[in-house]
Amino acid sequence: MRRSLKDLRQIPNMAFCASFVAAALIAAGCGSSGGSTSAASSSNSTSANPQLAEAKQALAAAEAIPQFKLEAAKFDASKAKGKTLFIIPIATSDEFAAEIDSEMATVAKQLGVKTVVFNNQGSPTEWAQGINQAISAKASVIAMVAGGDPTLVMPQLEQAKSAGIPAIIVNYYDYEEVPQKVKEVMGGFVQGPFHEAGKLMADYAAKQTNGKPHPLIVTAAEAAPSAGMVKSIQTELKQLCASCGSKVVNVPVADWPTKMQSTVESALISDPEINYVLPLYDSMAIGAQAGLTAAGKVGKAPIASYNGTPAVLKLIQDGHIMQMDAGENTNWIAYAAMDQVLRLLSGVPVVPDGVNNERLPLRVFNGSNVGETGTPPTGGKGYGEQYVVGYDKLWGIAP
Repeated sequence: MRRSLKDLRQIPNMAFCASFVAAALIAAGCGSSGGSTSAASSSNSTSANPQLAEAKQALAAAEAIPQFKLEAAKFDASKAKGKTLFIIPIATSDEFAAEIDSEMATVAKQLGVKTVVFNNQGSPTEWAQGINQAISAKASVIAMVAGGDPTLVMPQLEQAKSAGIPAIIVNYYDYEEVPQKVKEVMGGFVQGPFHEAGKLMADYAAKQTNGKPHPLIVTAAEAAPSAGMVKSIQTELKQLCASCGSKVVNVPVADWPTKMQSTVESALISDPEINYVLPLYDSMAIGAQAGLTAAGKVGKAPIASYNGTPAVLKLIQDGHIMQMDAGENTNWIAYAAMDQVLRLLSGVPVVPDGVNNERLPLRVFNGSNVGETGTPPTGGKGYGEQYVVGYDKLWGIAP
């Protein structure tokens, strides 16, 4: 009798652009920078600001272990046995994509699905070559993982579709952002919770500043989710405090190890009203912390971010100025991706785009619950295992 995937799965987990964490740790340093403090929200400020009260409720709900809520048709995943999944990560060196790829391959193996991972250095030319190789190999389905802008390889995706090879893209778009031309050529999607993460970051900054946030938003403009995340933060800030503003600075991904500290330091010095720092991706937080320390803002402008990278979660445990991280689980991403893949391989409809789709949940980690990720934090820990049981049932393989 085949064992449950729950018993056989591996437990890797890193965060978006996590390959930059090690370099950033070296460049910025992770020594203790002292305790971080911020004003606690009072009951009077909450009662006078119903939007702030709603933000607090949303944060409290997000601190709990995510529940598996996907409502989708069950199907017989055994029909996928013997078919081939061709995975094209954004880049072989990207640890976030690599962790998803690894877990997808683990799940696929237990179901008798063959996998091929196309090695590449992250260029559109190589992604196109990967799609062409998948077509030549007569792959059954293609998965573009953790990036790889599909608009840059549309001719190849159209050729794959014509050859009867559907393609999905994993953790690249939030659901309302998918261009129509991409919808027409792709076979399915696994959306990232980018906008929700931005909203929670804004909520946390507002909660910790008595409803008067004036944050520094640190973006990486070339990363696909960034524009939408900045917009979600700013929209939420306006709802919470119409008179409050924000400052936005851009640090390209390649410059995180070398320019993050100086950029954040300069921004904090130029705008002394900044009382929170919101790097979009938590691998930015290492250098941001160093910049905050250099600017003399320890205790005056704490950090909240998104991804749940173990090295950054440890900063919360150690009492650094990192206060909150909206974490996501790459294992869950892999299962969601395999759900779409297995549906395509089994000849059943994919989970459609929209509210009830394969979007991934977040869990807000702060000082109250970060211990659940392990000491030190371990990838994949702190999210529960409901998704494993849930997907096994959908695939008809639950014990």
